[in-house]
Amino acid sequence: MTSEMSARSGVSSVADMASNTPGLHPRPCPAGAGDHSPYRTAGESAARDLRCNRRLFRGPGPTYLQWVGTARKLSREDKRRRIIDAAVQVFAEKGFFGARVSEIADAAGVADGTIYLYFKSKDDLLVSLFEEKMQGIIENLVAALSEHTKDPEAKIRRYIAEHLRLVADQPALMQVLTIELRQSARFIKEYHPKEFRRYLELLQGILEEGQRQGVFREDLDPLVFRRALFGALDEMSLEWILKNMEGARNDARPKRDPNQVAEVFSDFMIRGLRS
Repeated sequence: MTSEMSARSGVSSVADMASNTPGLHPRPCPAGAGDHSPYRTAGESAARDLRCNRRLFRGPGPTYLQWVGTARKLSREDKRRRIIDAAVQVFAEKGFFGARVSEIADAAGVADGTIYLYFKSKDDLLVSLFEEKMQGIIENLVAALSEHTKDPEAKIRRYIAEHLRLVADQPALMQVLTIELRQSARFIKEYHPKEFRRYLELLQGILEEGQRQGVFREDLDPLVFRRALFGALDEMSLEWILKNMEGARNDARPKRDPNQVAEVFSDFMIRGLRS
C-alpha cells in the first residue's frame, strides 16, 4: 500500500473514531500558518483539529493521547509526501544543482529544518524521491501488464506505451527521473537502484515468456535486450523532455501523440523479436 493510500485510510479511521464516540463533537480550528499550502493534506488538518479539542477527550472511549498518536503518524506521512512532491516540482523547475532546500521547504509549506528530519541531504531527498516514485510506477505497470496475461507481444506494446505516456502525463517527474538524477554524484557513484532493476526485470520477464511460447527468437539474450530497449526508450524520453522544456519556454506544446509514437516504436521492436 502506498503512503498516500495509508494516509487516506488513517484519516478515515480518525473520522470513524469521532463519529463513534458518544457526546464528542469536535469543532474545526481556525486557519493557521501554512494551512493554504498546496501540499497540506488531511492528516495535518486532523492533527491541528485534535489540539483544539483536547478538552473533549474525557471519560470512556479513545483518549486524547490515542487520538494524537494516530494524527501525528498521519501528519508525518503527509509531511514526508508533501516534501517529496514539492521536490519534484522544484528540481524540475530549478534543476538539481540550482534547487535550494529552502525552496523545497517553502513549496511544501514546512520550515527549512523540517526537511532534515526526514532526509539527510538534498542528495538523499533525490534518491528517496526516485525510490518512492518508481515503486508507484512499477505497481501501475504491473497492473497494466496483467491485462495481457498470455500475450507477450501485447505486453511489450503496453510496456512501451506506459513509459511514453508517463513522459507526456507527468513531465516534471520524468524530467527529474531522466535528467536530474544524473546530476547527483551520490546517485551515480554510491546508489544501487533496486527499483530500477525491478523495472528492467519486468521487461526481461516479457521476453523470456515470449521465448518459452515460441513467439520471440530464442537466440536473443534477455539481459542485452532489456538494456537495449530501455536505452532506446530513455533516449526518446530525453528528447521529448528537452522539447517539452523548450516548448514551455516558448509557450508552445509538443505535437507528438505518445500513443502514436509508442505504436511506431513497438512495431519496430517486435519485428526484430519475432521468431
